[in-house]
Amino acid sequence: MAVNFFNKLNSIEAPPYLAEMYAGIIAEGKKSSGLARLGENRSDLKYDPECLREHGAIACNEGELLYKMVRYFRPKNILEIGTWFGTSANFMAHALSDAEIDGTVYTCDKNNLFVAPHELIEYHNCLSEDLLKDLRRRAVQIDMVFTDGRLYPKDAKRIKSLMPNVLFSTHDYTGKEKGWRNVRALKKTYDNYDFYKDGGMMAFMIDRELGDA
Repeated sequence: MAVNFFNKLNSIEAPPYLAEMYAGIIAEGKKSSGLARLGENRSDLKYDPECLREHGAIACNEGELLYKMVRYFRPKNILEIGTWFGTSANFMAHALSDAEIDGTVYTCDKNNLFVAPHELIEYHNCLSEDLLKDLRRRAVQIDMVFTDGRLYPKDAKRIKSLMPNVLFSTHDYTGKEKGWRNVRALKKTYDNYDFYKDGGMMAFMIDRELGDA
């Protein structure tokens, strides 16, 4: 059951260095001139001061949850849609590294605000549909997907062609946010799934229960 899954995640320790890493990426990202330009064109953005959301990145505790998911499920290749500064990508890359998994975080974003390279992160300044086509061409098998960007109409089907059984995690699902839209797209594409939400994150497991590692 999904509840048991999150209980298992809570038993995994998030190393103290992650908070320092997070603060460093946020500080570097907030210096970006690109962020200022984007902010001028995004008056619709809603910020949560308690989570330092004025920078648009996930909160540290949400990143730690991603870290724990990777440590628990031990995926080799991870697809991220919506890179932003690279905060969430780094939480997942460090989880791969700490678990001594020889994997890669493939991440894409058209905003081009990526400021935090890591040896296990492969960043693409493109749309998700373009990265999915490239991964299929390269025959890359994806084991986990994190979406913090909106899926394009055919993305869910493209994802299914790359990974029939996979763990999804998505961010922003309050009200009509993009996370809910992504989940609805996945429900239309996959017949069997188990999902659960916690804080600002949602986990969505295809063809098996979340508690099954």
